[in-house]
Amino acid sequence: MSGLSQLYARLNQRALSEAQLFNYGFPRPGILPGKARVRIHPDTFWTAHPSPKERTCERCKKIYEVDSSGYPMVKEVCRWHQRRAKNGIHGCCGRSTYGKTCKTSPLHVTSDIDPDNLKGFIDTSDSDISSISVFALDCEMVSTTRGMEVAAITVVDYQCKVVYETMVQPEGRIIDYNTIFSGLTQDDLRGVTTKLEDVHTKLMSLVGVRTILVGHGLHNDLLRLQVFHGRVVDTIALYPHPKGLPAKNPLSFLKGRYLPHLSVNAGLKCREDAVATMMLARLRCGFTASP
Repeated sequence: MSGLSQLYARLNQRALSEAQLFNYGFPRPGILPGKARVRIHPDTFWTAHPSPKERTCERCKKIYEVDSSGYPMVKEVCRWHQRRAKNGIHGCCGRSTYGKTCKTSPLHVTSDIDPDNLKGFIDTSDSDISSISVFALDCEMVSTTRGMEVAAITVVDYQCKVVYETMVQPEGRIIDYNTIFSGLTQDDLRGVTTKLEDVHTKLMSLVGVRTILVGHGLHNDLLRLQVFHGRVVDTIALYPHPKGLPAKNPLSFLKGRYLPHLSVNAGLKCREDAVATMMLARLRCGFTASP
């Protein structure tokens, strides 16, 4: 068997079942074509809009009002911590839960979704690609009036080589580039013309029903990409937190523990993360991290 065939066979045994896909928050096909259904489970996967005119801030958890376009009605500084508190102390700054926050943002941002309005999804089972393949995928998101939208995507093959990478112009008005998480700035998206529909076209030329997609928290990437895919290996499940869900090992933790010497010559953070998830999947299957 070739290296790809061996890896495929081992990963296929670890692919999430249909029930697991739904429980892990992946978008699954609904009754109507192109419409998704997801599991709503606050603090684990998805949180629904409090109301049509309200959103929950992803950072400080405050509920705030938005206008008809989704833009915050009141310009209010958001104060938050980059990491959650453990034993009353925030890991980002060492301050207690009763102390001052260490981060501020000009406006609130949200990752809420409208579960009744998840439309426009493509299904990779409709692709003409029938051969086996293994790809790792990662996206970077920016906050817009539509919530979180994809602004960059990288896809690597089983040998950790980039097969597709592009910046993406969001549909909504950008509220925050989330630079501290995404590494993206306004300059990165200046002049970008690639739309999500262009990404869909490319993915349908790469990914088929027999493709295994690898990622970390891939439910988030696929929902924001508006893609249904049924053969998934997620490093959240491959490397479960000892406490079980909703606790999840951050990718940064897994990289530090299992890939301490990882060095990817990349301008985009999503490239390093896509490579890292493929390496982690290879390691779990008994292969070397890199071919």
